[in-house]
This record gives sequence, structure tokens and C-alpha cells, in this order.
Amino acid sequence: MNRILWTASLIATWLTLAGYAAAQHAGDVYVERAEGSLFTGLIGGSTIIHDQRVFAAEFGEFFRNFTDEPGFDSDAGEFAPGSLIGFNVLDAVRIWDGQDFNALSPVTFTISFANLNVETGTGFVEGFGLPVAPNGEWHRHLNFVINEPAPAGIYLLALELWSDDPSLDHSGPFYIVFNQETDEPIHDEAIEWVEANLITGIRFEDVDMGVRRVNQFIVRGATPGRRVTFFYGFRLGGGPQVPGCPGTRLTIHLPRVIGSAAADGSGRASISQFVPGGASGRIVFFGAVEQSTCTVGNVVEHEFE
Repeated sequence: MNRILWTASLIATWLTLAGYAAAQHAGDVYVERAEGSLFTGLIGGSTIIHDQRVFAAEFGEFFRNFTDEPGFDSDAGEFAPGSLIGFNVLDAVRIWDGQDFNALSPVTFTISFANLNVETGTGFVEGFGLPVAPNGEWHRHLNFVINEPAPAGIYLLALELWSDDPSLDHSGPFYIVFNQETDEPIHDEAIEWVEANLITGIRFEDVDMGVRRVNQFIVRGATPGRRVTFFYGFRLGGGPQVPGCPGTRLTIHLPRVIGSAAADGSGRASISQFVPGGASGRIVFFGAVEQSTCTVGNVVEHEFE
């Protein structure tokens, strides 16, 4: 094992023993089961964006060429204790050329946990699994190392999650956009490209929400010029059928409409809504639907403080 991997392994072990893996962190990948499959989401403090597929990471925040972010976390009781959840690498690492991620990276990544490690290659690479905790939670921080000569740049890694629980199918592809010693605006530009070009359907942006103020709700991926309706409710599941769309249902129980807006030329639609103080202490789910194309977006879950 090389020096970086050895040091990363020691740090990961120390952090786990210190209780670091016992709390959710903003930016972690939220792992859940739904409809017989694994799904990824984004943890953002008191907000969870369900079915999120694009994540950001920074090499070098702890030490050079290394990061253990994003972590992966689930709720307690989500998975069978002792079952394995793991990952596969779906493609070679790609590097941002200022326009897209078509170019292959000149270097590989090594992904490790304790004494387990795999190196990315020219295509699909089988990863490894780690056990679910006795309380049914899966919270892990893999170590990501960009191998020498580790040039500066923005890198794209495509992954999927799997479980050895036969009742669960693999997750859909998800993407981590890594920044290696490059200006953050370039990192942001590359993330936006991935969201616009590799992810289909309506997707909520990360949102900053609070009570007693106006909140803005923004989605991307809508059809330019088509109207997007925003709605909310207080629990998932059992939503009504979308009018005029047989077999297509909303994902929120007893949804209430907030309002609607037409998507601009880039497929972005947004509305603003005042949230009263009475929402404090409640968990609220927000969704979006483009009725003319029968497209239902992902869901934002937020606990108002």
C-alpha cells in the first residue's frame, strides 16, 4: 500500500473510532431504498434532496491529493443489519476540458476503505462492499486518492451502489465532480454541465429554506417554455395520479399546490413563496411536475426550525 493510502486508512480508522461516522454531514450522499432499488440523495443540513445524482468534492482539504468526501449515510433501520452495500465504478475517470467531460483523465483514482482498495481503469471496475451497522444504518466515508502526478483539473467519476440484499436493485448512475487545485467557479461550471447533460428529468437545486421569510424553489431540466407546477405535503407515498397522465402519480401524499412557472430557455423554472412561522418544527416535502409531458421531478425534504 502506498504512503497516501496507508495514511488515509489510518485517518479513516481514527475518525471512525472518534465517532466521526455517527453524524450526517452537509454534502454527504443520502442512501435509501424505494420501489425495490437503492437511491442516492443529497444531505444539506436540515434538507434532503431525494434522487440526487450529482455531488461535489475537493481534493486536498485534509491533505494533498486526498479526500474522504462525500460520505455516504442512511437513516437507522433503512437496511438489513449485516447486509453489504457497495459500489462499482461505471467508467474511466474523465477530465473537464472547459466544454465537457469527453476527455479521458491522464491519471487514475484509487478508492479505499481500511485494507480494501480498487483503482479506476479504462471502463467498468468492480468495487467492494461494506456491512450495514447493527442498527440498520449505512454510514461510510470512502477514501479517494488522485494518483501521481495528480495534475490540477476538474475530474468526473461515475459510480453506482449495490446491495447483496436480493430485494434491492442497483442504484442509478451518480456522479462525483472532484476539484484538484482549480478555481471554484470552474468547478461550479463543470457541475452545472453534468447536471444539464448527464441527468434527465426535473431536478431541484439545493435550496436555502426558513420560516417567516420568502423561500425560492428552483428546478432544472424542464422543457423550455412548459409550465412546472410546484407542490408540497407532509409525507411521501400515495400521491394522486397526474391529470391526463395515466399511470403517472405524484410522490407526495395529499399534495397542495404552491404555484407554477414557465421554464426559461435553459429549462430552469422557479417560484417564490412566503413560509409562515407555523411551519416551524415540521417536516415538509416539496415536489414539482411538468403536466404537459407527464414528468414528475424529485423531492426535497426539509425540517423547518
